[in-house]
Amino acid sequence: MEGLKTFPAVATKVLQIISNEDVRFAQIASLIEQDPALAAGVLRLANSAMFPAARSCSDVGQALMRLGTVRVRDVIYAVTTMQMFPDTTGPERTIRDHCAATAVLTQYLANHHPGQVGEHVFLAGLMHDVAKMLLIESDEFTYGGESDVRLADSVHLAERRVLSFDHAILGGNVLKRWGVPEPLPTIVALHHQPAMTYSRPDVGAEVALLRVASQLEHLLASKNDD
Repeated sequence: MEGLKTFPAVATKVLQIISNEDVRFAQIASLIEQDPALAAGVLRLANSAMFPAARSCSDVGQALMRLGTVRVRDVIYAVTTMQMFPDTTGPERTIRDHCAATAVLTQYLANHHPGQVGEHVFLAGLMHDVAKMLLIESDEFTYGGESDVRLADSVHLAERRVLSFDHAILGGNVLKRWGVPEPLPTIVALHHQPAMTYSRPDVGAEVALLRVASQLEHLLASKNDD
C-alpha cells in the first residue's frame, strides 16, 4: 500500500464534510469550486437528462440542491478517480476505458434487474480495476498487452503467482484507505472470488452484476477490434 497514489486532498475534505449530518451546501460548494474538474462534473450531471428541469443550474450550489449529497459523493469519487489517470496509454488506457464502460453497463443491468441491488453499482464498475493502473504505475506488475488485461477471469491468477495477491484484493484495500464507504471496497475485493459472496448476501447481487458487465465489455471491445 505504501507508495501508491493517495486520494486528492480537496476531494477527501469534501467527502468528509458530506458525511457530516450537519452539512451545509454552501460549505461543500465553496470547496468543490476549488477544483475545476469536480465543479464541472457536478454541474454536468445536474444539467443532464437524468435530472430534467425547467432551468439549468448555473452554479455548484444549485447543482448540489438538485442532486443531493449521495449523488454528489458519487460524482466526486468518479471524477477524482478518472482524474488521477489523465494521460494513460497502452494497457493502462485500456484498463481505464474498460472501467468507464463497465460502470455504464453495470448501471444499465442494475436498472433492469428484477431484484434489489445497491445504489453504488456504477462506482463499483468504475473502480473495480483501478488497482491494475496502480500496479502498472508502481512497477509492481507488468501486463503483456491489451489482450492480457482483457482476460478478466484469468489475469488475476498471474497476479497472484507473482504478487501473492491480485488487483481485486488490492483495490478493495485501496478504496478503504481512500475512505470509500462499504460495501464498495468489499464488492471490488471479491469480484474475482464470487464464491465468497455466499456468506455476504448483501453484496452478492452487486458482485454478480459487476462480473457480467465486465465480461460483456470485454466481449464488445473484442468484437470492435475484429
